[in-house]
Amino acid sequence: MKHHIFVAFGAALLVALAGCKTPGPVENALTELGEYKDEMCACPKRDCVFRVEAAHTVPEGQSGPSWTQRREDRVTKEGSPEDRTKLAAIKAQLDKCLADLAAREAATGGW
Repeated sequence: MKHHIFVAFGAALLVALAGCKTPGPVENALTELGEYKDEMCACPKRDCVFRVEAAHTVPEGQSGPSWTQRREDRVTKEGSPEDRTKLAAIKAQLDKCLADLAAREAATGGW
């Protein structure tokens, strides 16, 4: 009887886990880019933008594409058309946030 309970429990666990999908590299790249956009858009001043950007740059002495470019390339090369649409939306929101911040800074004599 105990054996049947364990078998039933194991089968139920397998069925439950079968529906779970671990995120792949493209999903991770989109998530990271979305978080980056959120950090940048939360910046009230340009100094904050510079700090966020510095935290996401390639360390000095290393060459290659930037942190954001590597993620964008992954989505562009490996992602589906839907993934590329998500990437375009993230980039458009980021561009708008930075343009709004630049306009606010310019209005106060900064930037």
